[in-house]
Amino acid sequence: MFLSIRKFSNVKSQDEVIKKVQAELLPQMSSLPGFINYYAIKFEDGDLGAVSMFATKAEADKATETANGWIKQNLADCLPTDPTVLRGEVLFNAASKVAVAGA
Repeated sequence: MFLSIRKFSNVKSQDEVIKKVQAELLPQMSSLPGFINYYAIKFEDGDLGAVSMFATKAEADKATETANGWIKQNLADCLPTDPTVLRGEVLFNAASKVAVAGA
């Protein structure tokens, strides 16, 4: 598994970004081969972010291309700076059997 974390600073119109990502980008990402999960995050400092996980690095790379293209076409005015990006191979994971409230 391969994970990507993207943090966007100086976001304008956060509500618009959140709505568009959920309604338009998430369906594209979740339909890509190798999709495992996607999380949208509001960091404690007010910045927005996303975590996506795909089965392979190649599939994660394709997802990054898809997201970057979509963002440039649909949210360039709201996301004026490039995100901070962290990427890497997932070595192991664990998950609770209890669903996270509100997710």
